[in-house]
Amino acid sequence: PLCAQEADDLLGHWTFEIEEADDRRCGASKTLGEMHVSKRITARAYRGSTTVQSVTERCGQVSESDSGFTLRVRDNRVSIEYDEESWTSDSLVFDGERLSGFDSAGTPMEFIRLADTSPEPAPEDLAALDAFLQGLKPELSREIRGEFGQDMLQNLRRTGLSRDESVQVATQTVERMADCVLDMARTEILEKNLPIDDVINGRNSTVLLQPENLDYREMQCVYEAAQNAGVVIR
Repeated sequence: PLCAQEADDLLGHWTFEIEEADDRRCGASKTLGEMHVSKRITARAYRGSTTVQSVTERCGQVSESDSGFTLRVRDNRVSIEYDEESWTSDSLVFDGERLSGFDSAGTPMEFIRLADTSPEPAPEDLAALDAFLQGLKPELSREIRGEFGQDMLQNLRRTGLSRDESVQVATQTVERMADCVLDMARTEILEKNLPIDDVINGRNSTVLLQPENLDYREMQCVYEAAQNAGVVIR
């Protein structure tokens, strides 16, 4: 937690949690957020970013969004203005250990500062995460194949490859695309310090693990995999 003598230094990671009304289908719901205050821009102003996840008891993560923000300090009061117009601003107060107050919609907010360091995941946890991600690969490959497969086959046939050769190249390209998305998901999970057991059991996740919600055409590594195969997906 933030100590009183550190009140003029907000750099670092903060978290908050808001209990929501139960969802009829998915059960108990809550909003989890992480605020990263990354840079001081004036003596009393900072820039940073916040990621917010909506998580439910039975359906796991149902949404994720993020926004940059400008944070300003005046005495013991803090205001946060978000870049995304749909996000409400926050008015907070130092109370010695936390930032607490309300957003402009009247929702109570309380931020807790995280320690700067976190323990490295145990090797067995990393092995479990890798096994879990590999278990998602067949579904992810199906989604990508449905998105690009037919066009890739047609484009590859136009290069003079036989049907069998085109199928082989397209299959390898889909596998590379799936691998790169899973690598991105693994990196994000570790960078955000998401509890690996929660990820595996669907209690916490990242949008990268929701194949039906991904826009693969906007992923640079997916585009590069297609380019390496000699096909264009944009």
